[in-house]
Amino acid sequence: MNDDFPMDVVTMGELRAGDPVMTMDCFAADLPAWKVDGFSLQQVTMGELRAGDLVMAMDDTSGRRFADRVVRNVHAGQFSRTGTVLDLHHSGGSAVSVTPGHAVFVDGAYMAAKDAGVGGAMLAAPQDGAAPVEVLITRISEREAQLVNPITDSGRILAGEGSVLAGSVPYTPGNLAMRLASLPMGFWKLASWMAPAAYQDSALVEVAMTGMPAIAIARAGAYVPLPLALPFAAVAMLVYDTVVCVLFAVMCVLYAVVWVLFTVVCVLLALLFVLFVLLIVLVALLFVAWQWAVGVAWPLAMHWLSNTLPVV
Repeated sequence: MNDDFPMDVVTMGELRAGDPVMTMDCFAADLPAWKVDGFSLQQVTMGELRAGDLVMAMDDTSGRRFADRVVRNVHAGQFSRTGTVLDLHHSGGSAVSVTPGHAVFVDGAYMAAKDAGVGGAMLAAPQDGAAPVEVLITRISEREAQLVNPITDSGRILAGEGSVLAGSVPYTPGNLAMRLASLPMGFWKLASWMAPAAYQDSALVEVAMTGMPAIAIARAGAYVPLPLALPFAAVAMLVYDTVVCVLFAVMCVLYAVVWVLFTVVCVLLALLFVLFVLLIVLVALLFVAWQWAVGVAWPLAMHWLSNTLPVV
């Protein structure tokens, strides 16, 4: 336990203005990540990632690096939040910036960042493709930063300029959150695959992924025996996930209906405008015809008649 950053459990009634409270555990938005761009890697910030992006991750057992898909970047864009992050400076020359409860891979196991200490060994993936190497934490500092959390299919991501392995989820008892994130499929992943932009921008999904039910399910290992925690949490998450995705689908359908109605109204307004323009043109033509008839045709007709008819 890192006692430099203690956290106390208090009741809502004990909170006062200015007290720091925990949000969903995240990365600092300015922390670099490695986005797969075709056949090359592009260094971007965590805050720039969106649902559907491919980022580099690594298996903590085999050291195999792979491209992983971002299911959704929590708190990104319009859902921006700020909070306290720990900068885990390491011997690789850079740092990993995460909130105290975020999962980091130190000394061969995942743990909360607040439990990592100076001298702890993290796993880094050299950019030249060489075998993963250990980098040691040299110091830990604290700062305020904008927070984001790009959750990947595997629950893992390479973070920072040094490509250090970290979880893309909070640390929970039994590392349950990562196990849930790495399950092969769920409605939440399906929705992200089908409509990544809408899924990323959905306020409903933002609330659902950061709400108490999701956090409580991910922390099921704290109050359910670990052998039972995964199946219990998987079933609970499936039910919760189904409800959220059904609501998301309903909202998408309603949005589509509203968009269709808006399009129909715009088309009708355009048709009315065209008819109005045609009416104006018709009135103008009638006015020109009347002016021609009165000013030109009628005098010519009178002149012709006066020269044609015999004088009595």
